Amino acid sequence: MPPSYNQVAGQSVERLAAMSDGIFSVGMTLLVLDLRAPAMEVIHSGRELSAALLAVLPQLVMYLMSFLTLVIFWVGQQIQLNHLGRSDRHLAWINIAFLFAVTVTPLSIKLLAQFYLYGPALLANWFNLVLLGGCLYFTWGYANRRGSSGTGRPPMSRRPSAAASSSPRACTLWARSFASSTRV
Repeated sequence: MPPSYNQVAGQSVERLAAMSDGIFSVGMTLLVLDLRAPAMEVIHSGRELSAALLAVLPQLVMYLMSFLTLVIFWVGQQIQLNHLGRSDRHLAWINIAFLFAVTVTPLSIKLLAQFYLYGPALLANWFNLVLLGGCLYFTWGYANRRGSSGTGRPPMSRRPSAAASSSPRACTLWARSFASSTRV
């Protein structure tokens, strides 16, 4: 009797890693498309170019925040995937939920950068960060319960570190203070 779909679906950790790497790399590359160089027609001196570059600075900070947020979560996911001995379809779907949150990250950070004084923008960003972190946390918990985390590598901690949970808060506070000091 051939195996059922549920027995063979999502078995490859390498395929999960490949899909994740693709989504992260495309997402990180597309972030830069929001950055625009000053138009040549309106720049006639070094002083005008400096002023135009200063006006682009908040967009550059948003880009940097988005990029670093994605890098932090990519590294966390890669560490998890390196410790997984096997996968199954449930783990694959948890990973897909995580990747959905990855694709929404640039939007949530852009909302925060443009509307930093409004609560819904902050909530959207925090919801996105909680979804990202929650998916990683749920992935590891599920893998430990299913016995999928045995690869002979050193075991991972079951609890996130205090530094990992406070870094989104620090980034948000820094972004708010930077945005308020650069608003014209």
